[in-house]
Amino acid sequence: MATDFAAQVVVQRVGVGAAVVFGSFAVGLAVGAVGAFAGPLAMVGLPLVALLAVAMLERPWLGAATVGLVLPVGLQTVPGLPLQVIEVVVLAVAGVLLLRAAVVRGTPKPWARPVGWALAILVVAIAATPSALDPGLALKQLFTLGVSFVAMLVVLGACTSLHDVRRVVVTVMIVAVGITASSLSSANRLRSAYGGNVVDNRLSGVFVDPNELGGFAMVVVLLATGLYLGARTGRQRVLGAVGMASSSAALLLSLSRGSWIGTTFGGLLLVTLLPGARRFLLTTIVPVLMVAGAFVALQPDNLQVQVVTQRLGTVADPGGNPYDDRPAIWAEGRREVVEQPWNGYGPGNFPVASSRNSSAIVSVNARHAHDFLLTVAAEIGLLGAALLIGFTLATGSALCRVIRRLPDRRDAALVGGLAASLFAVVGQGLIDFTLRNVVLHVLVWFVAGLAMVVVRDHGDTTRSTSRPGVRY
Repeated sequence: MATDFAAQVVVQRVGVGAAVVFGSFAVGLAVGAVGAFAGPLAMVGLPLVALLAVAMLERPWLGAATVGLVLPVGLQTVPGLPLQVIEVVVLAVAGVLLLRAAVVRGTPKPWARPVGWALAILVVAIAATPSALDPGLALKQLFTLGVSFVAMLVVLGACTSLHDVRRVVVTVMIVAVGITASSLSSANRLRSAYGGNVVDNRLSGVFVDPNELGGFAMVVVLLATGLYLGARTGRQRVLGAVGMASSSAALLLSLSRGSWIGTTFGGLLLVTLLPGARRFLLTTIVPVLMVAGAFVALQPDNLQVQVVTQRLGTVADPGGNPYDDRPAIWAEGRREVVEQPWNGYGPGNFPVASSRNSSAIVSVNARHAHDFLLTVAAEIGLLGAALLIGFTLATGSALCRVIRRLPDRRDAALVGGLAASLFAVVGQGLIDFTLRNVVLHVLVWFVAGLAMVVVRDHGDTTRSTSRPGVRY
């Protein structure tokens, strides 16, 4: 007994020491970043950062909320470091929460089962890195994947209940409204060519590419719908409505066809899982679409109407863009998978493989395969693609079970928004891949982390009950 107790003390002290070292390093990175980025403002900002870190020890959900708050500046490079703000913040928050877990007594909650699939994907990506054509590019992509996985764990460690999940969704929605609304200021500069296959001056907002803005707005519009349907207060309902309006406008004017398809996928899942969403569709969405159709008919010469209408007509024409020939790029992706089926060409190395002399699309030099699964298979092999399918199915089936059996319809609607936003990524992935952007990469895994909290806390319990499905 004495030996066991001594061993536990040693393990605890080692854990505390490791947490202090990791936490100090991560917080040091964050402090250095603030000082270099903000200059004199750091004199005010650093005490606030310290207060926020202390607040996280008492209310860990603030850690997850902090990650959401930095989304607008997440792509900014940290001066003096080869990292972006979102990466530094995720690591710093992880350090604080790890320190809290080491010093606060109590039995930690287990991982949700689907997290094991995500960990396996990370392991396979690590195994594929040594054989990469460009090791530096592979390490950068692997680091992004690792940070995203840590973001998922941050959410799992920070949120202890569905109430915490709701708080984090509200925080993200406030930030997302600002991002999407501010992006609309350049909507009057759209210019189309090739029958809408090519459009200049598309909206991109704080992102680099219009498709990235579309992917962000796609996730937000479905999260906002879930928040609106599952609102517990009038302010939450108003926030959900504003989030739907601003993100829908940004989604439409980003002209991202993949994001339109993804939103359709997510919306179909939402109305399938939630009876309340069906009523919302009939009483709100359909009238809005009718008004929009009338506006299009009455304003055919409006610039935005013309561009959006042309763009909609190109959805079934994937080869219409001479600068982005999807059929040729898909063929290149299949060629890469056939040549390197097990390890792939390395994380993030699709652009390198597609620009080699043996490549059929050397003049295009595609950044990705314009298909989520094909890109993953080409870069980390078929095993990685199979694990991604397993992670998707495990997460989706667990969320569907939870939604059907949650006793509170408002909680079920909120979780439905999480499930729909993740399923939208699957739909978008049929013709596009936007996760080269680190903010979007972290956001998707962040939302998956919120879903994992629900699965962890309600999945096993709901499976063992005989409660009927949610009634609206």
